[in-house]
Amino acid sequence: VKEPKEQERMRQASRMDDGVFELVLLRMPRTLLDLTNLLVALNQMQYDDPGIFFRHASRVTVETADDIPWSLDGEYAPSSPVVNIENCHGAVRLLVKKPEGTE
Repeated sequence: VKEPKEQERMRQASRMDDGVFELVLLRMPRTLLDLTNLLVALNQMQYDDPGIFFRHASRVTVETADDIPWSLDGEYAPSSPVVNIENCHGAVRLLVKKPEGTE
């Protein structure tokens, strides 16, 4: 069980430009009760549930023995034995027009 301070840190909202992902991995529930508990924990952002693995990371490597279908940001990605995902913090700069009437 994580300490309350760690739970609070994990609950805090991340900034979109902080250079890290919120990685959430879920264990496959074995029973309907496990599924219910998992959904309640996710809804209440209680990431200390045994079915939830939650971390902040700037880089993630996934290695699998079998082909596993998956998606990257909602888009289909072909299976590969090793997938590297990296947050290239600050790699893209966006220019946004200021709303009229603001200086």
